[in-house]
Amino acid sequence: MSFDPKINISDNFTWIEAQCHDGTAIPELLKPNAVKLASQLEIVRAEWGNPISTICWYRTAAHNEALRKAAEAVGRTPGTAKDSQHILAKAIDCRPLKMRDLPAFISCVESLLKRGKLPRIGGWGTYPQWVHLDVRDKPADGHIAFWRGEGVAAEMAA
Repeated sequence: MSFDPKINISDNFTWIEAQCHDGTAIPELLKPNAVKLASQLEIVRAEWGNPISTICWYRTAAHNEALRKAAEAVGRTPGTAKDSQHILAKAIDCRPLKMRDLPAFISCVESLLKRGKLPRIGGWGTYPQWVHLDVRDKPADGHIAFWRGEGVAAEMAA
């Protein structure tokens, strides 16, 4: 496959898979954020040795809020923050193609982070069905935000 900047963010990720679930493309102003994130995803994919499934990348503010409300309506803690990195095209929820490989995938990401191989990652979280990675700005001490979530938002987006 040849690289086409109108189609591809990077060698293995496309603008279509990064768009919001409501069909909204990433705005031009936010595309550099998606490129920055894709550079880190390429490292993960190379280490993993297999394709990565994109669950959710960019979200419009309206779609993000709809996910929050849907979670609250069913009595669940929202799986998305009001100021989500997804709104800035700086975050992805992803997983391996086979769900049974998720624990190994999480270990792969954690190993890359511990070895300093993902220098632009500023936050990551694990969920029962995916891993969240983002390129938020890190504080001066270089701390990478980490959390474990229950994962409601992306389940409702599908």
